[in-house]
Amino acid sequence: TLIEKEIAAHSDFIRILNLFHYEFQNISLAFEAITHSSFLNEFTLFSKHNEKLEFLGDSVLNILISNAIYHL
Repeated sequence: TLIEKEIAAHSDFIRILNLFHYEFQNISLAFEAITHSSFLNEFTLFSKHNEKLEFLGDSVLNILISNAIYHL
């Protein structure tokens, strides 16, 4: 069923994270960071995707790069 596939996808993600031997304080935020919006079209158990985090990351990078160029 669809719910079994969604749970399996989440379990696979947890297994991949364990390979890195890094413990996240907020596992749902880590999952959100790698979840593309198209993934949510197929899997309804998850409700958040990475677009907000992508926008935030792009903004931070723009500030850092602008600052570095300004100080050259």
